[in-house]
Amino acid sequence: MEALAYPKNRNLISNIFYRAPLTESPRLGRRPVLLGCAFLFVLACLGQALVREGQWSLFLFLRFMGGVVGSPPISVFGGVIADLYEDLVKRGRVMMYW
Repeated sequence: MEALAYPKNRNLISNIFYRAPLTESPRLGRRPVLLGCAFLFVLACLGQALVREGQWSLFLFLRFMGGVVGSPPISVFGGVIADLYEDLVKRGRVMMYW
């Protein structure tokens, strides 16, 4: 059961110490962090698709990096929704669907 909790913890820890604080920076904001991580996620996925047979360690590394850079929407997108909708009722409805 502990092995199943590891991937989720890895993503949450990387969000807490790396990407989540960057999104609250007045100089950066949420958009560059989300776009940069989306770009890196696409590169990791392309790398996984192009890995040749027998390069298992490279595939696992790219899979790990894809999980690390592909997780910002989990922690950041709630703030994006809060910024888009000022009316509390509309915001609550959108958050319910998210």
